[in-house]
Amino acid sequence: MEINYVQEYLTLLSVGNYLDAAEEMYTSPASLARHIKKLEEDLGFELFVPQGRSLVPSELAKAFTPFAEEIVHAQERCYNFLDTYQSKKPDMLRVGTLAVEGAAYHLPDLISAFLLANPQVSVEMYEGETKELCSMLFVNKLDLVFSFLPEEYRETTVHFSVVKDHMALFVPMDYPLSSLRSVRLGKLNGMTFVPRPRHSFLSDFCNNLLKENDISYKMTFDPPSTANLLSMVASGSGISLMPKIAAEYLLGAFGKNTDIRVVDIEPEIDTSVHLLYMANHNQTQQCKNFIHFIKNM
Repeated sequence: MEINYVQEYLTLLSVGNYLDAAEEMYTSPASLARHIKKLEEDLGFELFVPQGRSLVPSELAKAFTPFAEEIVHAQERCYNFLDTYQSKKPDMLRVGTLAVEGAAYHLPDLISAFLLANPQVSVEMYEGETKELCSMLFVNKLDLVFSFLPEEYRETTVHFSVVKDHMALFVPMDYPLSSLRSVRLGKLNGMTFVPRPRHSFLSDFCNNLLKENDISYKMTFDPPSTANLLSMVASGSGISLMPKIAAEYLLGAFGKNTDIRVVDIEPEIDTSVHLLYMANHNQTQQCKNFIHFIKNM
């Protein structure tokens, strides 16, 4: 069975017709049709049932699709591994760190301290958002990641806490909650929030937190940049949830002239930054040295 044909099947399944699918894959509809026919011969059953101008997957095709996705994903991971294995220098560490919040947690300082102690090692640092960093770690594009800890990576990675932090609330100075040292989650019921960028870890974390605690809430328009988020909170457009250390750092960096207060959340909700790595990836000695160094700082 030709794996490339399996990928073509998935594309055709997604697009729904030969013409557009062929254009997306830079081939001809006739070639695509031949490949699908050959794949059907290898599998022993038809993949599509024509319905007018559209293609509908057969019942056996529906059962085959999850396996097809696993096959293609395994091929991608294999290619990624070979690419990084062939191109990676022995003393090169690929470390991912949080782009926006990294400075608040002094993550670049931790990497610099390691380099000072190990001048023979080179570090290729990549800045990104938690979900992106964890995905790159999973496919072996990064050796180690400093990030928050998504629930789906608790079981699939080895990790330990590097900087302890907890969730807090950005509120305008003239807001009723601003006079409090801390506020219980239930008190946020019915309030309007200025959200983090959509589909980011912090955005999903905050939304799930509110939903799991049966808190009804409203969201303002499209998620703004960090500087605009502070401006919107200060102007009374809404309140915003954020890890406390990051919140205080961003307030100092972007919101020196804004009337905003950071209020703790009760009960305390852990948002610590962790160092993550994959137990099933072959680790170089330098990678092991880095882990040991960070654990003992």
